[in-house]
Amino acid sequence: MTGRSSGRANISMTVAEVDAFLKQRKIVVVVADDPAGPAPVAAIAVANYADQVVEVELPSDDPVAVALAGGSRICCIAEQSPSYYEIKAVIVRGAAEPRATADPARRRFGVAIGSPTSFDFGRLPEAAGDGVGGTDGMAGVER
Repeated sequence: MTGRSSGRANISMTVAEVDAFLKQRKIVVVVADDPAGPAPVAAIAVANYADQVVEVELPSDDPVAVALAGGSRICCIAEQSPSYYEIKAVIVRGAAEPRATADPARRRFGVAIGSPTSFDFGRLPEAAGDGVGGTDGMAGVER
């Protein structure tokens, strides 16, 4: 954020909203840089959120787990999108912290949420149904 006003609505979530959102999301997209390749690798993982840390567990041989074990940074994306004005997401990036797991076939990593990127389309002025864009997200779209 640059600190200057762009004339756009602030659709970021508050700290409390981010906390509540992450507590209810159990599936995240996990992304890591692949040290052996030119592009990042990604996986879907079950997540646990507590004490400002997102924790994920992956099969030990998953390319994301391998990259994270090798020191890659982690990016976790939690989202929901039941309808346009209910789209919400939190993106957490940082150092992947290896965590203990009882299963040698699995690897667990945690990442502190720090200053996550978040958005909630329900904060858009159009979401209030003020006539600017309707409430179905299809303003200006020919039907």
